[in-house]
Amino acid sequence: MDKRSFQILIVFLIIEGLTLVAFLTKKQFSHIYELLILIALFISIYIFEYLYKFRTPNYIKTLAAITIISHNVLGELFAFYKGDVFDKVLHLFGTFWKCR
Repeated sequence: MDKRSFQILIVFLIIEGLTLVAFLTKKQFSHIYELLILIALFISIYIFEYLYKFRTPNYIKTLAAITIISHNVLGELFAFYKGDVFDKVLHLFGTFWKCR
């Protein structure tokens, strides 16, 4: 694992860890399972890279992290999903980077 890839993982885990604490503090327990599953899926990228000796470009990891963090922090924690625009913007962003 290169230095930049490791930095992406650490920043992601710190932000998601703080989000987990915020969910616990606000007693939003229904979002915790989803958050843990998304963390596990993100970490699985690194596990598959190690096991199968391939490398996912760092921009893909960064964009995936931004999408997951936006979903958890903005969408769930700060309830941006209650509006009409955020969900559409997040889907548009996700579609754009996945097509790259």
